[in-house]
Amino acid sequence: MIDPKAAGAEAFATCCLVLFGCGSFNAVPAESQVLVVPVAFGMSVAMLALTIGHHSGAQMNPAVTVSLMVGRKVDIFQGSANIFGQFIGAIIGAAGLTVLYPCGRGLASLGCNVISDRSSTGMFVAACAEVACTFILCVVIWETAAHPRSLADNNAALAIGMCVYLCHMLLWNIDGCSLNPARSFGPLLLATLRTCEDPQSFDREIADLPVFVLCPIVGGVIAALHKQIFWCGEKEWWQTWRQAAQ
Repeated sequence: MIDPKAAGAEAFATCCLVLFGCGSFNAVPAESQVLVVPVAFGMSVAMLALTIGHHSGAQMNPAVTVSLMVGRKVDIFQGSANIFGQFIGAIIGAAGLTVLYPCGRGLASLGCNVISDRSSTGMFVAACAEVACTFILCVVIWETAAHPRSLADNNAALAIGMCVYLCHMLLWNIDGCSLNPARSFGPLLLATLRTCEDPQSFDREIADLPVFVLCPIVGGVIAALHKQIFWCGEKEWWQTWRQAAQ
């Protein structure tokens, strides 16, 4: 059965994540963004996890939700509703940024992700980095917020927020760090729809969008398989993995 309140909580949280995280791009000059934007995303995730965690689990990220679905923590119907809410929330958050920062007041890109190195090697590195960092993020979530023997309690939100911060610091000069398909999709959709710039100026961002949508999901799925192995005894993990695949 689908809980609409949980899907609504996911929409609210993802909206706030886009507002605070992507909005922080305009808070400081470009050369200082690497010091501010990662903190904004990390603090937003930690705050929102504590705020709505008791309503929906505070996933705020389709890649995280897919990981929880593959790992049988969230059923497919509720997970699908949560993902829908996350994308809607990201679009609403990006729309809010267009009101706060109309054309001529900066933030024309609304904080879109873009891969800096356009070579085939650069694209491959960015794709692998998104998979790896989303995998790490989902492992942190599984082990701190979902594991029955975790001692983190409410501190899980802090650990998850710190992980988001560190991943942003690591990937900043590679692609701006996504980890989150909804966070990348919402701002790009609104940036291309409004008329601040020639739509063709976002060709790079549009071409890179599959990396920011698919790679985090791959990382989340790998983290769910990691959970299947490490949460089971050495003799039973293969059976559990096979059952999950059936």
